[in-house]
Amino acid sequence: MIIAGISGAGKTTLHRAVIAALAGAGRETLLAFPQAMTTTAHLHLAGDPAAHAAALLDWFHDAVAFAERVMHQATAGGLLTHPRYGRHWTPTLVLEGFIFDIPTHGYPIPRAAVRPLERRLAALDVTLVVLRVPPDHIQRQCVESTRRHRGERWAAHLDRLGRSDAERAAHFRRWQDDLLAWVADTPLPVVQLDTSPGRWDDYTRRIVDLFTPSRHPHGSVSSHAANRDR
Repeated sequence: MIIAGISGAGKTTLHRAVIAALAGAGRETLLAFPQAMTTTAHLHLAGDPAAHAAALLDWFHDAVAFAERVMHQATAGGLLTHPRYGRHWTPTLVLEGFIFDIPTHGYPIPRAAVRPLERRLAALDVTLVVLRVPPDHIQRQCVESTRRHRGERWAAHLDRLGRSDAERAAHFRRWQDDLLAWVADTPLPVVQLDTSPGRWDDYTRRIVDLFTPSRHPHGSVSSHAANRDR
């Protein structure tokens, strides 16, 4: 599963909550990468953006290859078919942002470069959960609220985006539009959640429900059963 969205949509909140809920439900093989381990660190590196983008793309390939090896080992070892513990031992991938941070952070990585990764993730039955903020809620949720709850460095980052919160919110709207354009033609099954009401417990339950055995034996919905919740 990949949890994607613009800054302030709730990715980190739900990434942590979903991991805790899955562990509490007995999932024993969690492969969980927070945003800091996938893309955020590259925002703060000095030097050539193109070199950073190349390093980031290499990391994406390494992470997907690792997940593929883990799933292959579990399948070859018969863990997934164990009548009592197969569900608990099934490797469960939970990524924050990952390749879908590219359009929201402006990394110089073309879409064509990550399409092979999307196909490999689809083969692993990974679902894309998109946290969507209605445009008229973006200023409050992604600018004003994050300024209150994040540190000084984030506040300074917001200040560089414009002279007013309205100007800053316009950047977030554009980044969300860019993300949704990627989502529109991804091969991954997609679930969209409007997070503006802030019902985090409900969102967590809905995401965890995607891993129930009735949906798919590998812990995700299959590619032909995508849901879009507007």
